[in-house]
Amino acid sequence: MAKIIRNINIDTSDLPAAKIARPFYIVGDPEAVFTFYLVNEVHEETTTNKGAIGHFYNFKSKQFVASDFEGLLQVKIPPSGTYVGSISFPAVSDDDEYNIYVVAEKHFDTEFSESIVKSGFVYKVPNFDISTNTDGSLKYPASIYQYVDKAVRVKFESANTNVTEDNSGLFSTITIEAGPFTSAVSTGSITRTAAVSASDLSISISRQPLATDFYAITNGTVDGASSSSTSVTFDDVSGLQVGFTFYSATGTSTIPTTKPTITNINISTKTITLSAAVSVENDATVTFRGYGSSAVNFITGVNYSVSSLSVTLPTTGPSNQFNMSKISANTFDSTQGIVTPTTGSMVGVKVGNSVSATGLGEGNESDDTAILVSSINSDQITLNTASLSTAFGIVAGTKFFFKGSANQVTITTNFAITSISKTAAASTIITLDLDKFLTITDSF
Repeated sequence: MAKIIRNINIDTSDLPAAKIARPFYIVGDPEAVFTFYLVNEVHEETTTNKGAIGHFYNFKSKQFVASDFEGLLQVKIPPSGTYVGSISFPAVSDDDEYNIYVVAEKHFDTEFSESIVKSGFVYKVPNFDISTNTDGSLKYPASIYQYVDKAVRVKFESANTNVTEDNSGLFSTITIEAGPFTSAVSTGSITRTAAVSASDLSISISRQPLATDFYAITNGTVDGASSSSTSVTFDDVSGLQVGFTFYSATGTSTIPTTKPTITNINISTKTITLSAAVSVENDATVTFRGYGSSAVNFITGVNYSVSSLSVTLPTTGPSNQFNMSKISANTFDSTQGIVTPTTGSMVGVKVGNSVSATGLGEGNESDDTAILVSSINSDQITLNTASLSTAFGIVAGTKFFFKGSANQVTITTNFAITSISKTAAASTIITLDLDKFLTITDSF
Protein backbone atom coordinates (compact mmCIF):
# COMPACT_ATOMS: atom_id res chain seq x y z
CA MET A 1 0.00 0.00 0.00
CA ALA A 2 1.26 3.48 -0.91
CA LYS A 3 2.47 5.74 1.85
CA ILE A 4 0.59 9.05 2.02
CA ILE A 5 1.73 12.66 2.54
CA ARG A 6 -1.31 14.25 4.16
CA ASN A 7 -0.37 17.82 4.94
CA ILE A 8 2.25 20.50 4.20
CA ASN A 9 2.34 23.41 6.63
CA ILE A 10 4.29 26.65 6.23
CA ASP A 11 3.41 30.25 7.00
CA THR A 12 3.03 31.93 3.57
CA SER A 13 2.20 35.42 4.84
CA ASP A 14 4.37 38.27 3.58
CA LEU A 15 7.94 38.43 4.80
CA PRO A 16 9.65 41.59 6.09
CA ALA A 17 12.81 42.89 4.40
CA ALA A 18 15.05 41.68 7.24
CA LYS A 19 16.51 38.19 7.40
CA ILE A 20 14.07 35.77 8.96
CA ALA A 21 13.63 32.02 9.42
CA ARG A 22 10.38 30.09 9.03
CA PRO A 23 9.70 26.47 9.96
CA PHE A 24 7.78 24.03 7.79
CA TYR A 25 6.13 20.68 8.50
CA ILE A 26 5.58 17.66 6.23
CA VAL A 27 2.92 15.39 7.75
CA GLY A 28 2.20 11.83 6.59
CA ASP A 29 2.86 8.17 6.99
CA PRO A 30 6.21 7.20 8.49
CA GLU A 31 8.69 6.19 5.78
CA ALA A 32 6.84 8.26 3.14
CA VAL A 33 9.51 9.82 0.90
CA PHE A 34 9.46 13.39 -0.38
CA THR A 35 11.70 15.96 -2.01
CA PHE A 36 11.41 19.59 -0.91
CA TYR A 37 12.87 22.56 -2.76
CA LEU A 38 12.28 26.26 -3.26
CA VAL A 39 13.43 28.89 -5.71
CA ASN A 40 13.48 32.68 -5.48
CA GLU A 41 13.02 35.37 -8.09
CA VAL A 42 16.19 37.32 -7.36
CA HIS A 43 19.07 36.41 -5.07
CA GLU A 44 20.28 39.44 -3.11
CA GLU A 45 22.98 38.11 -0.78
CA THR A 46 26.03 38.01 -3.03
CA THR A 47 27.25 40.43 -5.67
CA THR A 48 27.90 37.69 -8.22
CA ASN A 49 24.39 36.32 -8.02
CA LYS A 50 22.49 39.58 -7.66
CA GLY A 51 19.92 39.96 -10.39
CA ALA A 52 19.96 36.34 -11.47
CA ILE A 53 16.65 34.56 -11.89
CA GLY A 54 15.58 31.29 -10.34
CA HIS A 55 18.09 30.58 -7.59
CA PHE A 56 17.60 27.47 -5.52
CA TYR A 57 17.79 27.27 -1.75
CA ASN A 58 20.75 25.30 -0.41
CA PHE A 59 19.67 23.66 2.84
CA LYS A 60 23.29 23.10 3.84
CA SER A 61 24.58 26.68 3.45
CA LYS A 62 21.11 28.18 4.09
CA GLN A 63 21.53 30.48 1.10
CA PHE A 64 20.08 30.78 -2.37
CA VAL A 65 22.67 29.70 -4.92
CA ALA A 66 22.95 29.67 -8.71
CA SER A 67 24.34 26.13 -8.90
CA ASP A 68 25.32 23.07 -6.84
CA PHE A 69 22.41 23.50 -4.51
CA GLU A 70 21.49 20.89 -1.92
CA GLY A 71 17.78 20.48 -1.49
CA LEU A 72 15.94 18.02 0.68
CA LEU A 73 16.16 15.06 -1.67
CA GLN A 74 14.28 11.82 -1.04
CA VAL A 75 13.74 12.48 2.64
CA LYS A 76 11.75 10.05 4.80
CA ILE A 77 9.06 11.17 7.22
CA PRO A 78 10.17 9.99 10.69
CA PRO A 79 8.19 7.62 12.95
CA SER A 80 6.45 10.61 14.56
CA GLY A 81 4.66 11.25 11.27
CA THR A 82 5.95 14.83 11.00
CA TYR A 83 9.13 16.10 9.39
CA VAL A 84 10.19 19.49 10.76
CA GLY A 85 12.47 21.77 8.74
CA SER A 86 13.34 25.44 8.49
CA ILE A 87 14.09 28.00 5.76
CA SER A 88 16.34 31.02 6.34
CA PHE A 89 15.06 33.82 4.11
CA PRO A 90 17.75 36.45 3.38
CA ALA A 91 17.54 40.20 3.94
CA VAL A 92 16.60 41.98 0.71
CA SER A 93 16.93 45.48 -0.68
CA ASP A 94 14.09 45.09 -3.16
CA ASP A 95 10.96 42.95 -3.32
CA ASP A 96 11.42 39.23 -3.81
CA GLU A 97 9.24 36.16 -4.20
CA TYR A 98 9.62 32.46 -3.49
CA ASN A 99 8.03 29.34 -4.94
CA ILE A 100 7.97 26.24 -2.78
CA TYR A 101 7.57 22.72 -4.20
CA VAL A 102 7.10 19.30 -2.62
CA VAL A 103 7.50 16.08 -4.62
CA ALA A 104 5.88 12.80 -3.59
CA GLU A 105 8.50 10.22 -4.65
CA LYS A 106 6.36 7.69 -6.49
CA HIS A 107 9.21 5.24 -7.03
CA PHE A 108 9.35 5.02 -3.25
CA ASP A 109 5.64 4.22 -3.30
CA THR A 110 4.64 7.66 -1.93
CA GLU A 111 1.60 9.69 -2.94
CA PHE A 112 -0.17 12.88 -1.91
CA SER A 113 -3.55 12.65 -0.26
CA GLU A 114 -6.44 13.91 -2.32
CA SER A 115 -6.89 16.75 0.17
CA ILE A 116 -3.52 18.12 -1.00
CA VAL A 117 -3.69 17.41 -4.71
CA LYS A 118 -6.00 15.25 -6.79
CA SER A 119 -3.40 14.22 -9.35
CA GLY A 120 0.30 14.48 -10.00
CA PHE A 121 3.29 14.09 -7.72
CA VAL A 122 4.58 17.72 -7.60
CA TYR A 123 2.77 20.08 -5.25
CA LYS A 124 3.33 23.85 -5.33
CA VAL A 125 2.58 25.47 -1.99
CA PRO A 126 0.00 28.21 -2.64
CA ASN A 127 -0.08 31.72 -1.21
CA PHE A 128 -2.64 32.31 1.50
CA ASP A 129 -3.73 35.42 -0.42
CA ILE A 130 -6.09 34.09 -3.08
CA SER A 131 -7.18 37.48 -4.50
CA THR A 132 -7.46 37.48 -8.28
CA ASN A 133 -6.93 39.81 -11.22
CA THR A 134 -9.81 40.89 -13.46
CA ASP A 135 -9.12 37.91 -15.75
CA GLY A 136 -9.49 35.49 -12.84
CA SER A 137 -5.78 34.70 -12.50
CA LEU A 138 -4.13 34.80 -9.09
CA LYS A 139 -2.78 38.22 -8.23
CA TYR A 140 -0.02 36.67 -6.13
CA PRO A 141 0.85 33.29 -7.71
CA ALA A 142 4.16 32.80 -5.90
CA SER A 143 4.12 30.91 -2.59
CA ILE A 144 5.65 33.68 -0.43
CA TYR A 145 6.42 37.34 -1.10
CA GLN A 146 9.03 39.46 0.64
CA TYR A 147 8.72 43.23 0.64
CA VAL A 148 11.01 46.09 1.56
CA ASP A 149 9.77 48.97 3.70
CA LYS A 150 7.84 51.62 1.75
CA ALA A 151 8.74 55.31 2.04
CA VAL A 152 6.04 57.79 1.08
CA ARG A 153 7.30 61.37 0.80
CA VAL A 154 4.54 63.94 1.27
CA LYS A 155 5.56 67.25 -0.32
CA PHE A 156 4.20 70.68 -1.26
CA GLU A 157 5.32 72.72 -4.24
CA SER A 158 4.55 75.65 -6.53
CA ALA A 159 5.52 75.75 -10.19
CA ASN A 160 6.51 79.39 -9.59
CA THR A 161 10.28 79.38 -9.09
CA ASN A 162 10.01 82.53 -6.98
CA VAL A 163 8.27 80.59 -4.23
CA THR A 164 10.51 79.13 -1.54
CA GLU A 165 9.09 76.11 0.29
CA ASP A 166 10.07 75.47 3.88
CA ASN A 167 12.05 72.26 4.54
CA SER A 168 12.73 71.95 0.79
CA GLY A 169 9.03 71.38 0.23
CA LEU A 170 8.79 68.26 2.40
CA PHE A 171 5.97 67.82 4.87
CA SER A 172 7.14 64.44 6.10
CA THR A 173 8.27 60.97 5.07
CA ILE A 174 5.96 58.15 6.13
CA THR A 175 7.59 54.75 6.47
CA ILE A 176 5.39 51.70 5.99
CA GLU A 177 7.03 48.64 7.48
CA ALA A 178 7.18 45.59 5.25
CA GLY A 179 4.56 42.94 5.81
CA PRO A 180 0.80 43.12 6.29
CA PHE A 181 -0.68 46.63 6.37
CA THR A 182 -2.85 46.75 9.48
CA SER A 183 -3.75 50.35 10.23
CA ALA A 184 -3.45 53.90 8.89
CA VAL A 185 -0.11 55.66 9.32
CA SER A 186 -0.21 59.43 9.77
CA THR A 187 2.24 62.29 9.60
CA GLY A 188 0.51 63.89 12.56
CA SER A 189 -0.11 67.62 12.36
CA ILE A 190 2.59 69.25 10.21
CA THR A 191 3.04 73.00 9.71
CA ARG A 192 5.21 74.47 6.95
CA THR A 193 5.58 77.81 5.18
CA ALA A 194 5.87 78.99 1.60
CA ALA A 195 7.28 82.45 0.93
CA VAL A 196 8.33 85.00 -1.69
CA SER A 197 11.17 87.45 -1.24
CA ALA A 198 11.16 89.55 -4.42
CA SER A 199 9.99 93.11 -3.72
CA ASP A 200 7.33 93.02 -6.46
CA LEU A 201 5.67 89.77 -5.38
CA SER A 202 2.93 88.87 -2.95
CA ILE A 203 1.06 85.73 -1.92
CA SER A 204 -2.69 85.62 -1.46
CA ILE A 205 -5.13 82.79 -0.83
CA SER A 206 -7.67 82.05 -3.57
CA ARG A 207 -9.33 79.27 -1.56
CA GLN A 208 -8.58 76.71 1.12
CA PRO A 209 -6.69 73.59 -0.02
CA LEU A 210 -8.53 70.33 -0.69
CA ALA A 211 -7.55 66.68 -0.46
CA THR A 212 -7.86 66.60 -4.27
CA ASP A 213 -5.01 69.13 -4.54
CA PHE A 214 -2.53 66.33 -3.84
CA TYR A 215 -1.11 64.61 -6.91
CA ALA A 216 1.28 61.93 -8.11
CA ILE A 217 3.09 61.87 -11.43
CA THR A 218 3.50 59.27 -14.15
CA ASN A 219 5.16 59.44 -17.54
CA GLY A 220 4.37 58.34 -21.07
CA THR A 221 6.42 58.20 -24.29
CA VAL A 222 4.94 59.76 -27.43
CA ASP A 223 4.68 57.48 -30.47
CA GLY A 224 4.58 59.87 -33.41
CA ALA A 225 4.70 63.68 -33.32
CA SER A 226 1.48 65.60 -32.72
CA SER A 227 1.02 69.19 -33.90
CA SER A 228 -1.74 71.42 -32.52
CA SER A 229 -3.92 68.38 -31.89
CA THR A 230 -6.09 67.08 -29.09
CA SER A 231 -5.01 63.51 -29.97
CA VAL A 232 -1.65 62.06 -28.96
CA THR A 233 -0.49 58.46 -29.45
CA PHE A 234 1.80 56.75 -26.93
CA ASP A 235 3.89 53.60 -26.75
CA ASP A 236 1.73 52.47 -23.83
CA VAL A 237 -1.40 53.90 -22.21
CA SER A 238 -1.92 51.28 -19.50
CA GLY A 239 -0.62 53.69 -16.84
CA LEU A 240 -2.98 56.52 -17.81
CA GLN A 241 -6.52 57.43 -16.74
CA VAL A 242 -9.22 59.82 -17.90
CA GLY A 243 -8.83 63.00 -15.85
CA PHE A 244 -5.04 62.98 -15.70
CA THR A 245 -3.43 66.36 -16.39
CA PHE A 246 -1.07 66.65 -19.39
CA TYR A 247 1.46 68.73 -17.53
CA SER A 248 4.75 68.91 -19.45
CA ALA A 249 6.78 67.30 -22.24
CA THR A 250 10.44 67.06 -23.17
CA GLY A 251 11.82 68.56 -26.38
CA THR A 252 9.99 71.24 -28.31
CA SER A 253 6.41 71.29 -27.12
CA THR A 254 3.46 73.64 -26.87
CA ILE A 255 1.09 73.11 -23.96
CA PRO A 256 -1.64 75.60 -22.97
CA THR A 257 -1.12 77.52 -19.73
CA THR A 258 -4.32 75.95 -18.46
CA LYS A 259 -3.07 72.40 -18.62
CA PRO A 260 -5.34 70.05 -20.61
CA THR A 261 -6.71 66.84 -19.15
CA ILE A 262 -7.30 63.42 -20.66
CA THR A 263 -10.94 63.09 -21.75
CA ASN A 264 -10.71 59.70 -23.48
CA ILE A 265 -8.29 56.78 -23.90
CA ASN A 266 -8.38 54.41 -26.88
CA ILE A 267 -6.61 51.32 -25.64
CA SER A 268 -6.43 49.58 -29.01
CA THR A 269 -4.74 52.52 -30.78
CA LYS A 270 -2.94 53.74 -27.64
CA THR A 271 -4.27 57.22 -28.29
CA ILE A 272 -5.49 59.77 -25.75
CA THR A 273 -7.86 62.65 -26.34
CA LEU A 274 -7.20 65.92 -24.52
CA SER A 275 -9.41 68.82 -23.49
CA ALA A 276 -7.16 71.23 -25.43
CA ALA A 277 -4.67 70.93 -28.29
CA VAL A 278 -0.94 70.37 -27.72
CA SER A 279 2.17 69.98 -29.86
CA VAL A 280 4.76 67.34 -28.93
CA GLU A 281 7.71 65.64 -30.61
CA ASN A 282 7.99 61.96 -31.40
CA ASP A 283 9.57 60.05 -28.49
CA ALA A 284 8.95 62.98 -26.14
CA THR A 285 8.49 62.04 -22.49
CA VAL A 286 5.22 63.46 -21.20
CA THR A 287 4.65 64.02 -17.50
CA PHE A 288 1.09 63.52 -16.31
CA ARG A 289 -0.35 64.50 -12.95
CA GLY A 290 -3.09 62.51 -11.31
CA TYR A 291 -4.96 64.54 -8.68
CA GLY A 292 -6.94 63.12 -5.77
CA SER A 293 -6.84 59.85 -3.85
CA SER A 294 -8.24 57.68 -6.66
CA ALA A 295 -5.73 58.91 -9.25
CA VAL A 296 -2.85 58.80 -6.77
CA ASN A 297 -3.76 55.23 -5.88
CA PHE A 298 -3.88 54.25 -9.56
CA ILE A 299 -0.36 55.63 -10.08
CA THR A 300 1.31 54.69 -6.80
CA GLY A 301 -0.78 52.03 -5.07
CA VAL A 302 -1.24 54.39 -2.11
CA ASN A 303 -4.59 55.46 -0.67
CA TYR A 304 -4.58 58.49 1.58
CA SER A 305 -6.80 60.71 3.69
CA VAL A 306 -6.25 64.29 4.81
CA SER A 307 -7.49 66.16 7.85
CA SER A 308 -6.84 69.62 9.30
CA LEU A 309 -5.69 70.82 5.86
CA SER A 310 -5.53 74.61 5.81
CA VAL A 311 -3.56 77.63 4.67
CA THR A 312 -3.34 80.95 6.51
CA LEU A 313 -1.76 84.34 6.06
CA PRO A 314 0.14 85.92 8.97
CA THR A 315 -1.90 88.20 11.23
CA THR A 316 -1.05 91.60 12.66
CA GLY A 317 -2.54 95.05 13.28
CA PRO A 318 -5.80 96.06 14.94
CA SER A 319 -7.51 92.96 16.32
CA ASN A 320 -5.13 90.86 14.18
CA GLN A 321 -7.32 91.62 11.18
CA PHE A 322 -4.42 92.47 8.87
CA ASN A 323 -1.60 90.47 7.27
CA MET A 324 1.35 92.80 6.63
CA SER A 325 2.77 95.99 8.08
CA LYS A 326 5.05 98.70 6.70
CA ILE A 327 6.43 101.78 8.48
CA SER A 328 6.06 104.96 6.46
CA ALA A 329 9.21 107.05 5.99
CA ASN A 330 7.14 110.00 4.81
CA THR A 331 4.37 112.19 6.14
CA PHE A 332 1.13 110.98 4.64
CA ASP A 333 -1.77 113.29 3.82
CA SER A 334 -4.93 113.21 1.72
CA THR A 335 -3.39 115.11 -1.17
CA GLN A 336 -0.56 112.63 -1.65
CA GLY A 337 -1.96 109.29 -0.54
CA ILE A 338 1.52 107.77 -0.76
CA VAL A 339 3.30 105.49 1.68
CA THR A 340 7.05 105.10 1.30
CA PRO A 341 8.14 102.17 3.51
CA THR A 342 11.31 102.68 5.50
CA THR A 343 12.65 99.38 4.19
CA GLY A 344 12.02 100.32 0.57
CA SER A 345 10.54 96.86 -0.02
CA MET A 346 7.04 96.21 -1.31
CA VAL A 347 7.25 92.44 -0.84
CA GLY A 348 3.92 90.99 0.21
CA VAL A 349 1.79 94.06 -0.66
CA LYS A 350 -0.82 93.71 -3.40
CA VAL A 351 -3.07 96.12 -5.29
CA GLY A 352 -6.52 95.91 -3.71
CA ASN A 353 -5.25 95.36 -0.16
CA SER A 354 -7.35 97.10 2.47
CA VAL A 355 -5.29 99.42 4.66
CA SER A 356 -5.23 100.67 8.20
CA ALA A 357 -2.69 102.81 10.05
CA THR A 358 -1.84 103.44 13.67
CA GLY A 359 -4.61 105.63 15.06
CA LEU A 360 -6.73 105.34 11.91
CA GLY A 361 -9.08 102.65 13.04
CA GLU A 362 -10.16 99.61 11.08
CA GLY A 363 -9.09 100.62 7.61
CA ASN A 364 -11.54 103.42 6.89
CA GLU A 365 -12.13 107.11 7.49
CA SER A 366 -15.23 109.04 8.47
CA ASP A 367 -17.42 108.01 5.56
CA ASP A 368 -16.74 104.28 6.15
CA THR A 369 -15.22 103.86 2.71
CA ALA A 370 -12.39 101.35 2.84
CA ILE A 371 -8.91 102.63 2.15
CA LEU A 372 -7.30 100.40 -0.50
CA VAL A 373 -3.98 100.05 -2.26
CA SER A 374 -4.53 101.49 -5.73
CA SER A 375 -1.04 101.06 -7.20
CA ILE A 376 2.51 100.02 -6.29
CA ASN A 377 5.88 100.86 -7.77
CA SER A 378 9.41 99.99 -6.78
CA ASP A 379 9.49 102.17 -3.64
CA GLN A 380 6.00 103.61 -3.04
CA ILE A 381 2.50 102.43 -2.27
CA THR A 382 -0.34 104.66 -3.47
CA LEU A 383 -3.70 104.53 -1.69
CA ASN A 384 -7.12 105.67 -2.80
CA THR A 385 -7.64 108.95 -1.00
CA ALA A 386 -11.18 109.81 -1.99
CA SER A 387 -12.54 108.94 1.44
CA LEU A 388 -10.02 110.99 3.38
CA SER A 389 -10.85 114.42 4.74
CA THR A 390 -8.71 117.26 3.51
CA ALA A 391 -7.41 117.78 7.01
CA PHE A 392 -6.25 114.17 7.31
CA GLY A 393 -2.55 113.50 7.94
CA ILE A 394 -0.18 110.91 9.41
CA VAL A 395 3.41 111.67 10.32
CA ALA A 396 6.49 109.75 9.23
CA GLY A 397 7.16 106.67 11.34
CA THR A 398 3.52 105.59 11.35
CA LYS A 399 2.91 101.84 10.92
CA PHE A 400 0.53 100.96 8.10
CA PHE A 401 -1.27 97.61 8.00
CA PHE A 402 -2.32 95.75 4.84
CA LYS A 403 -4.95 93.03 4.48
CA GLY A 404 -5.33 90.46 1.69
CA SER A 405 -1.78 89.27 0.98
CA ALA A 406 1.62 88.75 2.54
CA ASN A 407 5.13 87.58 1.83
CA GLN A 408 4.41 84.08 3.15
CA VAL A 409 1.66 81.63 4.06
CA THR A 410 1.45 78.82 6.58
CA ILE A 411 0.22 75.41 5.43
CA THR A 412 -0.99 72.79 7.88
CA THR A 413 -1.96 69.20 7.21
CA ASN A 414 -2.43 65.82 8.82
CA PHE A 415 -1.79 63.32 6.03
CA ALA A 416 -2.49 59.63 6.55
CA ILE A 417 -1.92 56.53 4.42
CA THR A 418 -5.00 54.34 4.71
CA SER A 419 -3.81 51.49 2.47
CA ILE A 420 -0.85 50.62 0.29
CA SER A 421 -0.40 48.01 -2.41
CA LYS A 422 2.05 45.19 -1.83
CA THR A 423 3.60 46.07 -5.16
CA ALA A 424 3.93 49.82 -4.50
CA ALA A 425 7.35 51.27 -5.22
CA ALA A 426 9.87 51.39 -2.39
CA SER A 427 9.75 55.19 -2.62
CA THR A 428 6.71 57.25 -3.58
CA ILE A 429 6.16 61.01 -3.78
CA ILE A 430 2.75 62.63 -3.25
CA THR A 431 2.69 66.41 -3.64
CA LEU A 432 0.32 69.19 -2.61
CA ASP A 433 -0.04 71.62 -5.53
CA LEU A 434 0.22 75.10 -4.01
CA ASP A 435 -0.88 76.71 -7.26
CA LYS A 436 -4.37 75.24 -6.84
CA PHE A 437 -5.13 77.60 -3.95
CA LEU A 438 -2.41 80.30 -3.82
CA THR A 439 -2.02 83.32 -6.10
CA ILE A 440 1.42 84.78 -6.69
CA THR A 441 1.01 88.39 -7.83
CA ASP A 442 3.54 90.61 -9.58
CA SER A 443 2.42 93.99 -8.29
CA PHE A 444 4.57 96.19 -10.54
